[in-house]
Amino acid sequence: MSLEVVVLDDDKIIVFLHKIMLEKSGLSSNPTCHSKAKEVMKYLIENQTMEKRFLILLDIYMPEMDGWEFLDFIESTPFSDNIFVVVVTSSNEHSDKIKAMNYKSVVDYYEKPINTKSCIKIKSIPEIAKLLQSVV
Repeated sequence: MSLEVVVLDDDKIIVFLHKIMLEKSGLSSNPTCHSKAKEVMKYLIENQTMEKRFLILLDIYMPEMDGWEFLDFIESTPFSDNIFVVVVTSSNEHSDKIKAMNYKSVVDYYEKPINTKSCIKIKSIPEIAKLLQSVV
């Protein structure tokens, strides 16, 4: 099984920072980065296989399609069990965290930006840790 890391955020600086943190922490040597949710929807549909799993770092507040709509899309797909989402947002509203954690695919929640400590915690999430071990 393979794990592909996808960053979805409309802020180019945040995408750049997250990419560096993911690479530095060893969580991903080459994360796929997108600024629009519809791009990622298409990407997931086109690249889904039985052996592939996705870890998506998701911003909630984006133009055109927000993270909540994107999460609804994930939950409605037949391959939702192959997708793990870490919400990474500028929102510090407790209600957003509660709402996010009610989605089956959401495995963690952070305020922007992530750092190496965040990445280490993400790597220790049981579902992610298991996939990382199978890659080695």
